This record gives sequence, C-alpha cells and structure tokens, in this order.
Amino acid sequence: MRDILRKIIRLSLKIIASILIFTFALELLNQSPIEEGEGSSRISKGGEPTVKKEVRIPDKEDIESLRQTCNEVIEYLQGQEVVLDDITELYNQVQEAKVCSKANKRFNELSAKYNGYKTQLDEIQEHISKFVEEYNTYMEMLESIPSYAKTLKEEKYAEFERELKSKCEPILNESQKYDDDEELITNMYLEAKKIADDFFEEYYELMCQLVVGEAGNGDLQEQSRIINVAENRVEHPAFKYYTIKDVMFAPGQYECTWNGGIYKTQSEQLRENVRAYLRGEVETGMPDDVVWQAKFPQGSRKDDPWFYNEENGHYFCYY
Repeated sequence: MRDILRKIIRLSLKIIASILIFTFALELLNQSPIEEGEGSSRISKGGEPTVKKEVRIPDKEDIESLRQTCNEVIEYLQGQEVVLDDITELYNQVQEAKVCSKANKRFNELSAKYNGYKTQLDEIQEHISKFVEEYNTYMEMLESIPSYAKTLKEEKYAEFERELKSKCEPILNESQKYDDDEELITNMYLEAKKIADDFFEEYYELMCQLVVGEAGNGDLQEQSRIINVAENRVEHPAFKYYTIKDVMFAPGQYECTWNGGIYKTQSEQLRENVRAYLRGEVETGMPDDVVWQAKFPQGSRKDDPWFYNEENGHYFCYY
C-alpha cells in the first residue's frame, strides 16, 4: 500500500512540474518576439500573431502606374516657362538704377514676374510631389522584400533600374532645383524691393517740396515732368550731382529753394501724383537728355524744346 501511495505522489509531482514549466514557457512567448528575419511575426498578449512588416511585391500594375505618373510630370515640366533669367535681368536693372522712378519701374516688372513664378512654382511642386509620393511607395515595396528572397529582390530592383530609373532621377533632381530657384528668386525679390523702397524714402518728401514750389497747381503729367528733369540731371554725365538732394539744392538752379516756395502747402493730390511717379507708375515719355525746365528756352536746342506747357509757360529743353 505504501508503494502505491509513493507512486501516486511521484506521478502527481511530475504532473505539477510539467504544468509549471508549460505555464512559464507560455509567458515567455507572450513577452518576446519570435525573430525569423524580415517579415517575422510578433506574438501578442492575446496569443494572436501580428505582422512586424507587411511585404508587398510590386507587380506590373505598380510599375505601369509609376511610369504613367513619371511621363505626365515630365510632359508637364517641359511645357512650363521658367522666368528665372527674366527676373535676374530685372534684378540687375534695379541694382544698377541711379534714380527712384527707374528702380521702382523695374521692380514693378520684377514683382509681377515673381508673383507669376510663385504661382507656377506651386503648381510645379504639386506635380512633383505627386510623383515623389508614388515613387517612395514603390521603393518601400522593393525594400520590404525579405532578404531570404534574394533572387526575387534582385529581379525587382533590376526591373526598376531597367525600365524607370533613368526617367525618375531627373524629376527628383528637378524638385531640388526648383527649391533652390525659389530661394534664389525670393532673395532677389526682397533685395530689389529694399532698393526701390530706399530710393522712395530718399526722394519722396524732397520731390513733394520741389513739385509744390515749381508746379503746385499742375496736373499729374506736369508734376511728373518736373521730377523727371531732376532725375535726368542725376544720371546725365554733364552734371556732377550724385543725389536728388544735390540736384534740388544746387546753387542757382531751383528758385523755390531760396524763395520759400518749397514750404507751400501740399495737396493730397500732389502727394499722390509724386508717389505714383516715383513708384514707376507714370510714363512721361521724356528723353534722358532733357535736363532743363524753366520759363525760358535754353540748351543746345532751345529753339526746339522737347515740350512747352502753355498753361504755366514751362519749357522742357534738351541739354
């Protein structure tokens, strides 16, 4: 009887030990991933396996879709006019300008082209982004192919390089190019704007004083012609005036600077007319060598003045 009892106890202990070992092993499985290379599964706490990385092999449909998107973007880019050269030329002209109205006129042209280019650039980047998104998705599919499927992976990479790599790379490079162009053009725009604004700040109050002293009751064209003559003197090689203030206060030139005419009350319309001219919004048609403005004809062609204003008797004459 004792022998039977001992056998029963031993058997019970073995069963209990087996249960404990099994329970411990199961707990370890719930806490640790089973590593089997790329695409291996992780055991969840509920006992259900979850995929670590989804494997999707790119097929013919995927490569054809990427090819179509690639062709569409290439065709779109070929149809776009990039105005970088035009903007650069206008930027150089703003930098080289010696007077306010010319700097602002060139800046106005640059600004219009800049705004148009920004709109165009947004569209270009939208097309490129669509391609890049699809390209990245395709490359992720290639990279997700497990390393143990070496032959398949090599075949799919070879297929991509053979059929699409040469087409895709230029588009990827274009994306960076347009980013660089946008930064360059924006910097040119901001620098040109500062030049135009600095000119305006230098000229505005002085020219309001000159205009009110010389043609306070004149219309837009007459008041603009007054400033135009002063600007021509800044640029003309025969004069040694380096700034608009030098021109305005040159000895014996503008009577209003010594008889108090520059301190007359300025109308809002006069100030607006001066603003419009200095901001490059008014065309006078005046040649660069018209440098005399007075109530008598003078200069090398005094018998043939460029313009004579009968209302106030002003002659605008060539050098």
